[in-house]
Amino acid sequence: MAFAKTVEGTAKLFGENAAVSALKQGEEKGKSDYEDAIDSEDVMVECKEMIASRLLPRQSRHITTLTNLQDQL
Repeated sequence: MAFAKTVEGTAKLFGENAAVSALKQGEEKGKSDYEDAIDSEDVMVECKEMIASRLLPRQSRHITTLTNLQDQL
């Protein structure tokens, strides 16, 4: 909730493009974290499979959506 409020405040202060950019940066960070988890020896195989099959593809779609939105602003 706090992150959403921060993005909303950013949109009010700096415009929609800045808010979308902030969201995209967050999604890219999340994608990087997922990729690191897949490469980690400390993460269970079952978790790696879920990350690779479900979470990472969703994260990539979110990034694509935000990129398309940025292009429209």
